[in-house]
Amino acid sequence: PPPPHTHTTTTTHTRTHKHTNTQTHTHARVHPARTDVAPPLPQEPSAAATRRILPCPDVADPYAAPRTDGDELTWSQADPSGPKPTARNSHSATMVSPTAMVVFGGASEMGPLNDVHVLDLADLSAPVWQAVQCQGLAPTAREMHSATLWPTVDAMAAESVAQAPSILVLGGRVESGEVLADAWSLAPGTWAWTKSDHALPTPRCAHVATVVNSQVVLFGGIDGAGLPEDLMALDEEGWGPVELVGSTPPPPRFGHAGTAAPGVGMLIFGGISLTDDLLDTWGVAFS
Repeated sequence: PPPPHTHTTTTTHTRTHKHTNTQTHTHARVHPARTDVAPPLPQEPSAAATRRILPCPDVADPYAAPRTDGDELTWSQADPSGPKPTARNSHSATMVSPTAMVVFGGASEMGPLNDVHVLDLADLSAPVWQAVQCQGLAPTAREMHSATLWPTVDAMAAESVAQAPSILVLGGRVESGEVLADAWSLAPGTWAWTKSDHALPTPRCAHVATVVNSQVVLFGGIDGAGLPEDLMALDEEGWGPVELVGSTPPPPRFGHAGTAAPGVGMLIFGGISLTDDLLDTWGVAFS
């Protein structure tokens, strides 16, 4: 396979790493488009935890987006001051407060990265990049990981970065092509890394992970040995497969996008299957 840090990682990875992912969800449709992909890297999957169904407490979704009510939305290119990060792809970007976005890792022309940068948005007309020197042992440089706020998930409640909730980084892929199963927590209040006890049951990269009902829900990706068909959830007791009833699963995929959605649970869009680029949308409802 090509070096994981090349700029064509997602596209080439799609075609040279013939991995895909299988998930169990609710309603959806598939729209194929192309073909290619090569055999996955060998890796021994670890045991999965016990099966369970996610509860759906009657709480407001912390990621509900404000309605625009007819306001015009426009693109504009920002030109932040401060020390700019190295150009990269397959990284993560996480809002930890109303005025701060944290960027971690990714792939560059020099290889995978494990640096941390903050984009200060306190003044939207003059955003500022800040390079962060973190405390503690840092995660291995990686790409195609996920990063989400957990266990506290409401970034908008933080009045400053010092009060921001921790970021949970899951999996990813290193320069050798090995797919990771480790989990790391970064506390913006102290900028200290801690290796988390919530390692994934199986290695995973190019997946999505988002918080639904206070639990981290992970779907899709590559596990290094094949294309996992599971939908997993993390709560305070640990990871476990989610059993979905009365639904048709979507085709296996990786390199897709996903987000928590009010009234739906989790939305998945696009990605790459074993044979096609995808244009489908899936909703996974939890009850």
